[in-house]
Amino acid sequence: MKKYLLYSLLGVAALSATSCNEDFNEDVAAPQQWEQEEAITLPKPTVGSVSAIDLASASEFVKVFTVSEVSIPEGTTITNYRIQMSANNQTAEVKADDNGSIATADLQTFIENAYGKRPVEREVAGTVYANLMKDGQASFLNLGEITILATPAAPQISKNYYLIGAPSAWDPTCITMPFNHSDKDVYEDPIFTIVFPIADGETWFAVTDDITVEKNDLSQVFGCAEGNGNNGEEGNIKRRADLPDDGSFKVVVEGDAKFIKMTLNMMEYTYKIEKLNFAEFIYVPGNHQGWAPDKAPALQSPAFDGVYVGYTYLNGNFKFTKERNWNAEYNFNDFATKDAIFFNNDGSNINISEEGFYQIKADVASSNLSAVKTTWGIIGPAQAGGWDADTDMTWNAADESWTATVELAADEFKFRANDGWTINVGGSFDNLTQDGGNIKVTEAGTYEVKLFLTRSASNKMYCTLTKK
Repeated sequence: MKKYLLYSLLGVAALSATSCNEDFNEDVAAPQQWEQEEAITLPKPTVGSVSAIDLASASEFVKVFTVSEVSIPEGTTITNYRIQMSANNQTAEVKADDNGSIATADLQTFIENAYGKRPVEREVAGTVYANLMKDGQASFLNLGEITILATPAAPQISKNYYLIGAPSAWDPTCITMPFNHSDKDVYEDPIFTIVFPIADGETWFAVTDDITVEKNDLSQVFGCAEGNGNNGEEGNIKRRADLPDDGSFKVVVEGDAKFIKMTLNMMEYTYKIEKLNFAEFIYVPGNHQGWAPDKAPALQSPAFDGVYVGYTYLNGNFKFTKERNWNAEYNFNDFATKDAIFFNNDGSNINISEEGFYQIKADVASSNLSAVKTTWGIIGPAQAGGWDADTDMTWNAADESWTATVELAADEFKFRANDGWTINVGGSFDNLTQDGGNIKVTEAGTYEVKLFLTRSASNKMYCTLTKK
């Protein structure tokens, strides 16, 4: 009985063991296996720099880098070449072709933005990118770095231009009548102007520059492209060496002008001639400066319309002169209407009832004379009062300036009179104008600020900042 039970238990154990060893995956196929493929390294071209480029002689497209030849797998292409350019804190990305060429205009524009228009060789750093295309998928390629050396296309512009001919002398070295120009680089501001008196009849003249003077060469004189005496009010200029004749300018006056204004645009090599009845400046000699017309403050008529505005300190009698001499004057009786502060008690002189620093407006075309007594201040976020309160300035008679020592932040400011906005000046440090733009302080600190509104030493209003 015991043996029977033992055998029975052994049988159950055996049956159980058989059941646990049953393979339920016997009908499932084994996973497929392949040999590992070798990784494919996609080839990419390399790029290199080219020799220096003169954009003045370039065509519509210019080659800026070389591209090496590579063999790429079937079904792949390299496309979308472009170059990331950087220079002088300027960056730009422009399209390129697979030959390494970009639009000449793109490179010209970038160099002008980074360096200006002066035609000297400039250096531009570049990184070339492209895409490798396969089955509609794009891979990014960095093809390397290059250096571009290029000279922007620009005409030759001298620093100085002069008028020669009947108003001065027919001498290529004569520099007695220079054209006016701003203090900016000539490739940033290519405009030159001159105003000169003219008599009735024919007046012939021409234009010279530093090159003409240095070479003492009449063939380098500028004349009108239309030909000798055939100039109009506007036109083109060329050097005589490029003209079939002298190309001198001719102006005929028959009581219709007292002055001629000539404007040159040397970026375009064009001219403009205007007949005027008023000069750009008149002058204010008087008791305030020792009656010395050669050193007298100037009033300006920017539109040459006979409305002259300027600043000076007045302390008694004065008058106006048309030049810095006594040849021609505007006196008390030349103004039909005058502000009440003006009176006459000394011949033809004009007298002011209250000493002070004035903005003077002499409208000689309409015979009106007015003035506003002023004090000046610094306004704007560069100084403590922001746009709400001025920092007052003090008149300094020694150098004819308004002066203040003030803590300035790296921010903007302007100058205004009498704590109001009717009279205010701004713009650039070296050329302030009425209602001009804000002036930028680049570095915070304590500064001596000087404002020069009296056009005695210069025909411009300007200011200086001296860090203490």
